Amino acid sequence: MLREAESVGVAEHVRGLLSSRPGRAGAILRAEMYRLLGLPEPGRAVPVSPVPMAEVLPCWPL
Repeated sequence: MLREAESVGVAEHVRGLLSSRPGRAGAILRAEMYRLLGLPEPGRAVPVSPVPMAEVLPCWPL
């Protein structure tokens, strides 16, 4: 799996794992982060809400 991620690119690999599971991205990412950190996943998840779009700032200096 790691070799596949290296050859495709980590972002593309993760996107491929998530895109085939509509509505499950939050739960999948949560489980994967706990796994990567070597921590037990709590029984209940904190509700996930969308993050607002970031404000685009002009480049500095102009």
